[in-house]
Amino acid sequence: MLGTAYWRLWTSSALSNLADGVLKVALPLVAVQTTRSPVLIAGIAVAFSLPWLVVALPRARSSTGSTGGCSCSSRTSSAPGCSARSRWSSRSARATSGCST
Repeated sequence: MLGTAYWRLWTSSALSNLADGVLKVALPLVAVQTTRSPVLIAGIAVAFSLPWLVVALPRARSSTGSTGGCSCSSRTSSAPGCSARSRWSSRSARATSGCST
């Protein structure tokens, strides 16, 4: 059913996720050998996760649409917050479109 290209992609994704998990656990443990400061160890863990947050969160926000799933049927399509290409954040779009979610 599924081709070899799919299974190669699935395997590489699984191994990449496993390696990320091992690194996320091992990095603070290695840092404990260098310093006993909890603040520095937590800082290393945050520094490791920060690039993922910077890259993933803006993409996740844009994939939900500008209105956060609310319909704009009560307003015209040219109203702020109803356009799919609106520059407004989903929170301000919900506030202007009257959505309660």
